[in-house]
Amino acid sequence: IEFLDQRGVLNTQFDKFKVAPFGLFGGGPGACGKLSLKTNGQTTKLQSKTVNRALKPGDRLTMHTQGGGGFGDPGERAPELIKQDLREQKVTPEGLQRDYRLDQAQIKEYDR
Repeated sequence: IEFLDQRGVLNTQFDKFKVAPFGLFGGGPGACGKLSLKTNGQTTKLQSKTVNRALKPGDRLTMHTQGGGGFGDPGERAPELIKQDLREQKVTPEGLQRDYRLDQAQIKEYDR
């Protein structure tokens, strides 16, 4: 979010910045949230709870919201569903390697 010609005040009340959301039944953890503010060319990492932080024109706020944990072991996901996830860009080839424990040859098969 970039403030173009207005001043503003930032108040935030996020959770899961330090401890990732947990997965269930073999699913991996989700991603932690992040918040940063770029002002005068300097980027500052902000805490999850922010009160009355003044914002001025030119400031840029970047938010990465936390992601939920996985449900079920990704290695047990049906191949046709993995292909669909890849087609719909719900997962990247890197994610298939990291989370689904697939090698490059397997990923090539899914990416047809």
